[in-house]
Amino acid sequence: MSWFNRLTVRVCLILLGLLGAVTASYYSLVQRALDNQAPALERHLADARNKTAAGETARSTLDAAQISAQVLQSALARDDRVQLQSLVEAIGSDHWIRQVSLYDDMGHLVVEHRASRLVDYSLQGEGDVAALRRSKVPIYRIAADSRNVSAWAPIWGEQAPLATLFINRVVREHAITADTLENQVREVWEDLSSSLMVGLTRGAGIALLINIAAILWLSREIGRPYDRLAAAFSGLGKGRRVRLRTNEGPTESRRLSDRFNSMASDLEQANRQVREIAFTDAVTCLPNRAAVMQRLTELLDSKDPAALLFVDLDDFKRVNDVFGHDVGDETLRCVASRICAEVRSKDDSRPQDMVARLGGDEFVVLLTPPPPERALNKISNRIIRRVSQVIEIENRDIYVGASVGVAIASDRGSEADELLRHADMAMYQAKNAGKGQAIQFDSNMQVDADRMGVIERHLRNAIAKRELRVEYQPILNAAYQVAGYEALVRWNNPILGDVSPGEFIPVAEAYGMIGEIDLWIAKTSLRALSDFHVASGATPFLSLNMSGQHFVNDVFTIALLECLAASGFDPRKLHVEITETALLRDEEKALDIVERIRGGGVQVYLDDFGTGFSSRSHLANFQLDGIKIDVSFVRGIPHDDGKTNLTAGIISLARSLDLHVVAEGVEEQVQADFLSSLGCDYLQGWRFGKAAPLPAVRDVISA
Repeated sequence: MSWFNRLTVRVCLILLGLLGAVTASYYSLVQRALDNQAPALERHLADARNKTAAGETARSTLDAAQISAQVLQSALARDDRVQLQSLVEAIGSDHWIRQVSLYDDMGHLVVEHRASRLVDYSLQGEGDVAALRRSKVPIYRIAADSRNVSAWAPIWGEQAPLATLFINRVVREHAITADTLENQVREVWEDLSSSLMVGLTRGAGIALLINIAAILWLSREIGRPYDRLAAAFSGLGKGRRVRLRTNEGPTESRRLSDRFNSMASDLEQANRQVREIAFTDAVTCLPNRAAVMQRLTELLDSKDPAALLFVDLDDFKRVNDVFGHDVGDETLRCVASRICAEVRSKDDSRPQDMVARLGGDEFVVLLTPPPPERALNKISNRIIRRVSQVIEIENRDIYVGASVGVAIASDRGSEADELLRHADMAMYQAKNAGKGQAIQFDSNMQVDADRMGVIERHLRNAIAKRELRVEYQPILNAAYQVAGYEALVRWNNPILGDVSPGEFIPVAEAYGMIGEIDLWIAKTSLRALSDFHVASGATPFLSLNMSGQHFVNDVFTIALLECLAASGFDPRKLHVEITETALLRDEEKALDIVERIRGGGVQVYLDDFGTGFSSRSHLANFQLDGIKIDVSFVRGIPHDDGKTNLTAGIISLARSLDLHVVAEGVEEQVQADFLSSLGCDYLQGWRFGKAAPLPAVRDVISA
């Protein structure tokens, strides 16, 4: 006997026990219900007996009234009051009769016999009593409590009724009809109770037999296809596509097979939908990061060559900030469509290629197999050019750019996340190189990334370990006298040695440490220059560089102004240098921060002037106090006519706008003389001294 048949036997026994218990419970419940209904039956029988006895008494009383009316007719016709009285007395002699009254055709009492003179029973009950006393038809009425009945019988003359006879009679406790009805009801109740209990017992027995037969039949019918159904479920659980035949076996087996097939189809469809949701980007409907990682893993495991293009949009944050996220999402969809069009062009037949969105403004293009390097560069440049074209959304012109990092999967066992990280590094190199270009990963980038990681770990504790220091480079006026100093940070680490600001400042900005460092520089330099005086006896101005990250919120600005107020340094002597790149992040926010800084009495200078694309517009839009000519222009003076003329034009423009001009990178006296002749206000460069601690700085530097 198989385990399934043993299980069937156990189930059968359990069901038999349950059926017996249920039958006994029903038997007990029915018996209890019958016993509980017995008092109600007695009440109903008593009520029915009373009503039946009252009805029988009422009819007999009406018959007696009609007979008595015939007896009274002759005496009434003779108007023999004595005989009428004796007849009425004779009728009322029955001890069951309580009142006999005779009324004339006008309803007036003629003669009467009453057992009690206190109660006139003809006045009890509902209805028009006067009308009843003149009734032309025999009528009887039963009292509401079924204890007495009344009857009216007309006494007719030749043409019209002469009078009306009224009789009131007490209902007898027993009547033939009532007793007979009660006996019949009791017999029916006993037969019904007996039949119900017998039927319940027989029904339970029949149900028990049917249950046993059904279980045995089901055991035979289900047992055969069970193994096949179990194997199908096992295969479905392992991810195999399983279908059962539905045209053989018992009916239930065919139904189960059909439902299994339906469930398997629904499960496959649900799995496809879940996979689509899990591997599809909701905004662009492109594959997402999970899909990219899965595809990369499959390719690298099979050692198939592949090229990965990491596409990051330039200045996309400004689109969200200025136009809102709805326009930003539509921009992403347009960019996705353009990238797909360039990768899957009509000239290429590359069904294995994938375009995906990693998240934010980051896209990747997976090319399998990778095209030659020249073709790969063409694809990258096509993507950059196409993405950089104007996008029109809701009658608005949207401009974004793209920087591309390229990584090639090697045959030395590359990992998916490693290949993605390499492409990301190359993309950041393209960003740092000026954006809008494509750069391919090489091993030096990994070295640089590792170097950044080392710098980041040591830089976090540099302030606490007193490894940072501030040095000051003098800034001279047109008379070659020290007018101020630019505070420059230096870092010497016991392990790394001297690390240049060009190396650790980008790391501080990338890892969110620049705010703490810049605030430390401000506190240190303000404290140092508060009591420092130049040869003229005046306090020199202090020039501080402000990172572009401080223009996304007011935190650093507020902290700087608080630090300035606490130091006692003259706000008019503090110059804050900002770059044009910082203004491009969010012009509205940058304008607010510039106004707040100038509102505190601090002067704001635009650093690296001339290197941006819209320097003139920024001079018009922002209330600035001065500009700082970039070193790239100064180095060309006076040998490069183009840079010389351009520098002269910049100084002339600044003078027309009443802005101070600082020229940095002055290394030769001829440059200083030329700039001074053009009206440049301040000069800065190695010609007058490198950055050094304040005690070593000379107050006056001769020409």
